Amino acid sequence: MRSTVYVSLGSNIGDRVSFLNHAIHALGNLGTVSVRSSVYETEPVDITDQPWFFNRVVQLETSLTPEELLKETK
Repeated sequence: MRSTVYVSLGSNIGDRVSFLNHAIHALGNLGTVSVRSSVYETEPVDITDQPWFFNRVVQLETSLTPEELLKETK
C-alpha cells in the first residue's frame, strides 16, 4: 500500500539550495516525490546567531511504514 507523506526540509549551511536538492533526490530512493513547494527563507528560532534557513516541503508517495520512513530519513 502506498501512502502520501509530507516532508519538511531545511538547510542553513553552505550552498543551501544544493543541500535541499540533494535531500529531495535522496527521498526519491524512498518513493516518488510528486510535488515540491517553493523555497522559503526563514530566520532561525531560539539560537538566533546563525545563518537563515532555506526551507521547502515535498510530497512523497511511498510504500514505507512511518517507522521505516523515519529510520531512513534520519
